[in-house]
Amino acid sequence: MSAAEGEPGGAPVGPAADERRRRLRHNLRTPLTIVSGFAEVLASEREISDADRREYAARIHAAALEIGELIDALLEDPDPEGRDR
Repeated sequence: MSAAEGEPGGAPVGPAADERRRRLRHNLRTPLTIVSGFAEVLASEREISDADRREYAARIHAAALEIGELIDALLEDPDPEGRDR
């Protein structure tokens, strides 16, 4: 079995799989950081204008949609770039 085939019943292994996991981790963490940061601001007791509150909520919503799209794409095709085939 080659490294690209992975372990039996496990995830693919090798440099291409490692790079793919690194990119996926980054692509998921970036919008999660946005959600966390803006939610923290909204939950704080500091004064926030209604306009800023709406903008922060819109950014949280957009980041959540991005996460959903990433998860959907991953579940539809676990290897969208065809590297691990």
